[in-house]
Amino acid sequence: MTKSGMRIQFLVLADIDCLLKSLGKRLKDYPSLPQPPSIYLNVQSNNLIIDETNYDRPSMTAENEALLSQCNKEQLDVYHEVVHAVEKNEEHAFSILANDFPVEHRKRLSDFADWVLAIGDGNVKLANSDTKQSNEYEIDIPVEYR
Repeated sequence: MTKSGMRIQFLVLADIDCLLKSLGKRLKDYPSLPQPPSIYLNVQSNNLIIDETNYDRPSMTAENEALLSQCNKEQLDVYHEVVHAVEKNEEHAFSILANDFPVEHRKRLSDFADWVLAIGDGNVKLANSDTKQSNEYEIDIPVEYR
């Protein structure tokens, strides 16, 4: 069974466990039934935690290695500095020195940062907010930021 198939099975079993709880029973009361990992049973109806921690580590490792192989020396230096700070649990402020960029690049970076903040503030219209009923939305990235 694929990972996504197993995840669906676990979610269904967790839903069955919720129904059984309303009747004063639990899925573990029926040992002949398949049992999902306990993390699925401890989540009420919100599976966000499971979704956000259910990483495909081999795929992510391969993607990381592929992206790192495309970095230049300066990018790798920044990457390693950030990783080092995270591994050492250091509070570290990272900044881009204004003198390192030409004026037009600083302006584009500033405009992009303002645009990202506007998304977080809810001031950017989402591409499919009128038609979508879930929590997933699309944002059209303006051509000047691509």
